[in-house]
This record gives sequence, structure tokens and C-alpha cells, in this order.
Amino acid sequence: RDPRVSVGDVLAFLHSEIIGTAANSPVDEVERMHMMAQADLNPDDKIRLEDAEEMLEELGVSRRRLVSFLQDGGASEEDE
Repeated sequence: RDPRVSVGDVLAFLHSEIIGTAANSPVDEVERMHMMAQADLNPDDKIRLEDAEEMLEELGVSRRRLVSFLQDGGASEEDE
């Protein structure tokens, strides 16, 4: 199986890259929930890690940074 990552974890990573801190405040959570609702996504929805890495690279973010974020406990990576 391919490693998978939750949509919520990818958004938390993006927030940390843009803002420079982990997205832990209630305001941050509301912003992420709003973005997911607009995209008709659930924070627990899973996408392939490879797809997340490719999407982030298109945005100019190194895939190694996502993997590092996941390994450092910024989020959880799972196999489904």
C-alpha cells in the first residue's frame, strides 16, 4: 500500500510553511475547517503521500520538508 496523509495534516504543514508556526490556535483551526469545507473535504480524508508531495512541489515547497514535518510529530502519517 501507498503511504497516506490526512488532508488536515497537509493543511497544517502548509500553514506552518506560510505563517512559520504550527497551526494550533482556535483561529487557525477555523481557517483550516473553512478551507476544507469550501473544497468539500474532511480533515480526516486521506491522500497518497506521493500526491501530497507533488502538489506541494508545484507550490514551491520541498517534499523533504513535508516528510520532516510528519516525522517530527507535526502530524501523523498512516498507511491505509
